[in-house]
Amino acid sequence: MLKLLITTTFFIYFCKCGDAPPNIAFCSTTTTNIRNAPCGTVIDSASPGQCFRTLEGRQVCSLSGASYNFWELENSGSPGWIASEYLDPADGYDKAAGRVPGESIEPPAEFRGAFIATVSNIDWPSSCNPSGITEHQAQMTAYLDALQDANMNAILLQVRTSGDAFYNSLIEPWSRYLTCTQGSSPSPPWDPLEWIIGEAHSKGIEVHAWLNPYRANLSPSFSGLASNHPCLSNLASSCHIYDKYLWMDPGAPEVVDHLINVISDILQRYEVDGIHFDDYFYPYPSSEEFPDDSTYAQYGDGMARDDWRRDNVNKMVARVSQTVKALKPDAKFSISPFGIYRPGHPEGMPSPIVGFDPYSGIYADAKAWLLDGLVDFIAPQLYWGINPASQSYNLLFDWWTSSVANPLGIPVMGATGLYKVPDQGWPAEEIYMQVDVTRGYAQRNGAGNVHYSAKFIRDNTNGITTQLKAIYKNPVPPY
Repeated sequence: MLKLLITTTFFIYFCKCGDAPPNIAFCSTTTTNIRNAPCGTVIDSASPGQCFRTLEGRQVCSLSGASYNFWELENSGSPGWIASEYLDPADGYDKAAGRVPGESIEPPAEFRGAFIATVSNIDWPSSCNPSGITEHQAQMTAYLDALQDANMNAILLQVRTSGDAFYNSLIEPWSRYLTCTQGSSPSPPWDPLEWIIGEAHSKGIEVHAWLNPYRANLSPSFSGLASNHPCLSNLASSCHIYDKYLWMDPGAPEVVDHLINVISDILQRYEVDGIHFDDYFYPYPSSEEFPDDSTYAQYGDGMARDDWRRDNVNKMVARVSQTVKALKPDAKFSISPFGIYRPGHPEGMPSPIVGFDPYSGIYADAKAWLLDGLVDFIAPQLYWGINPASQSYNLLFDWWTSSVANPLGIPVMGATGLYKVPDQGWPAEEIYMQVDVTRGYAQRNGAGNVHYSAKFIRDNTNGITTQLKAIYKNPVPPY
């Protein structure tokens, strides 16, 4: 793809000329008639419009009803676009391929996932009920039906929120979010994970078991834990209260051994399609220091504490990766880390990206997992809009798929924040555009999206599902 290097303030540039842009136009307004604009005319300073697909090394975009070829532009490491060729449908543009300017093209395979969060009954079940089998199954059926109707093909189902289980675990207690009391079995007996896998697979939907590796309780106490919870049994000396939660110590080898046993149990007894972690590793920082002095003294081995903590997480990720490959080679191991990585650092994301740094904040070195090939796909949580550039979905996704961050070409699934539509007034069309941005990176390991969370799809909140149906026109297998 053609790249131009400029040193001026970041703008988006449009002009009407030949295949390769012969000059650059500074842009500041959106009032110009694009269809009749000569090359060099001022058009826009905020957005490249709705970019729909990659075509012959260029990006085909739509602006005010007109379509253009766009070439990639680079400004001090930040990508932008310059329009170079007006595409007139009257001239037969793309008719041979049956394509319409402004219409997203579906790939032959694409990961179309949805998070189903069980913690605090965010998505499912809507409330705990020890005898709620009929209610809980009906609610899950509504989710699966809605996802199938939207031509989606995967769920990331939270089965371990905090050392508990949404399945008949041989190791950890039943979740309070299912039966209201941790450790209390559902009555009549049933195994939600087993039942959900059967129902989902019958609808062509994969089930990835989503676990939180270290969180132990969503309150800063040991109260309410079942007697067989790890923090009251085999890991009692390795659990610490920190800020608002109870945590298992990532630096304690017995914590990782226990986690591997939990994951091995799931892989050996359930037909899951994958194992998934979200962004919770070491806890997000507060004003206090995480209480791991004893563990660090015992296992630090002369490393700086921050490096040691990152090493603990990296070693855990490596062991999980090895376990998945050994026990169920066809299953995928994936992580959805915080969407920004070391902003402003030479090893991380360049300006204009700004924000929280999980590398130093929660000791999550997601780039290392990509460089070492420890995950089968990564789904960074890109819960920001296409604009502004400081936290742009486009710029963030570009980095995660780049050869700098991802030289092995590990598939990247952009995690979208559906909740921003009702909570922050996003237009539902933003989700359509983000899926389409992902498709524009198909040749650079952009492989799909995971949407947080499923209840907004079930309820078609503010037209979200309508937009997903518009871009997921036909069923396709997961990438």
